[in-house]
Amino acid sequence: MKKYPFIFFCVTLLMVSCRQSIKWKNVTIKDGLYVDSSSGEILDGKYKSVTHLGHDMSRVDIIIVEYSNGIPVGEWSDTHAGDLIHSGKYLKEEGTKSNIQRLTKCKRVDLDLWKEADYQFLTLELIEPLASDTLTLEKVIEITKSSLLEKYKFKTIIIDSIGLTDKNYIYEYNI
Repeated sequence: MKKYPFIFFCVTLLMVSCRQSIKWKNVTIKDGLYVDSSSGEILDGKYKSVTHLGHDMSRVDIIIVEYSNGIPVGEWSDTHAGDLIHSGKYLKEEGTKSNIQRLTKCKRVDLDLWKEADYQFLTLELIEPLASDTLTLEKVIEITKSSLLEKYKFKTIIIDSIGLTDKNYIYEYNI
């Protein structure tokens, strides 16, 4: 009877430690979803990207991100040579996402609340937006501030356009 807690512990440890490896440079977008460009497969599960820094093989950059059917979810982290540089989480906030999606005519909106040290950012990742002119982006900022600022207390909003263009970063607003 005493071996069941041990078996449960081992199975739990195995499930927590199971992460798929991927090279960060191979994460791309296709049809609005994140895929592994080397295999073409939609990302699903937890992924760990390890990049060696220079010739010292003990110094690495490690990025951990989770995807559900090609969409980033949950918490993520980026450590550089053992130091946590960035960490964050993807927010659900479906009402806000829907309003932004309708305005920008994008396939999807990912809301990424993250921080660097104690400074908190909110990045809006517009997946293949059709409308990203200045007036539209200013309306997106107003929607975001009115619906999320009080709840999450971020200091900067960054809007990224992912997919249709080689230009990724398109707008930044400091609160």
